[in-house]
Amino acid sequence: MKNPVNELKSIIKKIKKTITLDEYKEVARLFQESVNLEIDCILKKHSYQLNMEINGVEICYSGSPMNTSTAFGFIVEAFILKHLSKELFLMQQLSTTKSIYDFRYMDDNKIELFVNLKVEKDKNYNYGIVAGNLLKQYYIRNEKPKLYLITKVKYHIDEQHSQLILSKSLNCIYLESFIT
Repeated sequence: MKNPVNELKSIIKKIKKTITLDEYKEVARLFQESVNLEIDCILKKHSYQLNMEINGVEICYSGSPMNTSTAFGFIVEAFILKHLSKELFLMQQLSTTKSIYDFRYMDDNKIELFVNLKVEKDKNYNYGIVAGNLLKQYYIRNEKPKLYLITKVKYHIDEQHSQLILSKSLNCIYLESFIT
């Protein structure tokens, strides 16, 4: 099986001054595969579950006020971000209100590849993406090609074991999906 990260590096290296539509599509495909593989490896290593306890006390029991909190989205995001490959990805250092992405591909010499990580509780939907004015400013700051991948992780709460059970499949879409 081919490694999408190595293929991505190879195709980016081949890009000339102007990226072709076929190269753009291939970069999009390989970047999404690379991100999915990276996140899946992180979650698989932890058996797709996060134990929810503080100082040995379970916090996701039946009737817990935590079970309706949106804090879990930030917890899962922080967990994934902390485990990302530092050789491939760069985490955003700004607050979430000042940035358009959570992490990006390290090599941005020829194309900028961003990921906005979203976390949704099962049967709920997180429709937020990013502030439009921030996104517009980022896109027009230079003429370098860009791809903006929105990646969603779903979870449900196991109240018996005070765990977040994370989905084994990710939902992804490019902001530029009309091209790809």
